[in-house]
Amino acid sequence: MSIIFSAYDLSGQPLPGLVPVWHVVLDAGTGVAIGPQPTFTSLGDGLYSIGSALTSNAAGIVDLGVTASPRFVHIDAITDATVAAYDETTGLPVAGLTPIWDSTVDGGGLPVAGPAFTDLGSGLYRVDYAGPDSRSGVIDLGVGRSPQFSQWGYDPFNADPPVIANMVPAPGDIDKTAPIDFDVTDVDPGLRRVILHLKYSSDSETLVIHDGDDFKPPFDGPTNVRSAISGGFHYTIFPAGGWTGSFDLDVVAIDAAGNETA
Repeated sequence: MSIIFSAYDLSGQPLPGLVPVWHVVLDAGTGVAIGPQPTFTSLGDGLYSIGSALTSNAAGIVDLGVTASPRFVHIDAITDATVAAYDETTGLPVAGLTPIWDSTVDGGGLPVAGPAFTDLGSGLYRVDYAGPDSRSGVIDLGVGRSPQFSQWGYDPFNADPPVIANMVPAPGDIDKTAPIDFDVTDVDPGLRRVILHLKYSSDSETLVIHDGDDFKPPFDGPTNVRSAISGGFHYTIFPAGGWTGSFDLDVVAIDAAGNETA
């Protein structure tokens, strides 16, 4: 895993030429320090990368030095969520706190009890929640912290692909002069892009019906409509001059998690 972050000087301009060091880097699940520590590479113009030795369960705080604002950068783990706390006066990381929840809600926005916290030391705190349901909340790190409040969210990975439904008329019963209607939906996490292709059995060419943004000839007439519905889109498609033979309709729908229709 490689992470790229930026550094800025006290006036807010990109700050190249730094030599970042780890204030702390550890396994967020166990709290054990990681060694040897992942190295940093300057990419120029205030950009820096952390090498591939940084694993998905690693979390830490990077110290950019007193010429950077902010001086410290929080690197969160993928497997376990963490939050970093800093002193309002000195700006230094603060350990030994007892974070509390200002608010927590479930995926439907209803209030729920917040998970526990684990002090990992050196200013890092782990949020002890791994699902199975979605959760969001605001963490109160206490007066004198900068910032005092921090947002947290958890959304379980969704492996369900988008759904194609309500096709009228049904495949095999297409009339030459009848448009086709169908829905493409993905309620969670939602559609990223839908592309429609068509290939006539008697033709080697594949036609693009809709490229994700617009309808394409011969499907650019007024009969062709994409309208928003709950969780996705309703499509009506019909080529200029009508259907000219049997065909295969290919709906390529991708959701925000990268799942694709089979």
